Amino acid sequence: LGFAQPADLLGASIWQRVHADSLTAVTTLLSQAEAGGESPLTELTLVRQDREPVSCATVAVPINFGRQSAVLLLASDITEQK
Repeated sequence: LGFAQPADLLGASIWQRVHADSLTAVTTLLSQAEAGGESPLTELTLVRQDREPVSCATVAVPINFGRQSAVLLLASDITEQK
């Protein structure tokens, strides 16, 4: 997404990086993962640091982070494949 360091994203809300066209799809992915299941591979539009949209293949998986349940959203840029 154009960030120089992974730390640049720490503490940031995922909603800052989700394009308006993909809000409903991300909500669904997160709900599926929070219910304990891995979401299906889904194409979403995310927003780069420079505010440009980018097409991504994504999946959300439930994880344990420390002693808390969390959701890990994995995204891969598929712009060149389109």
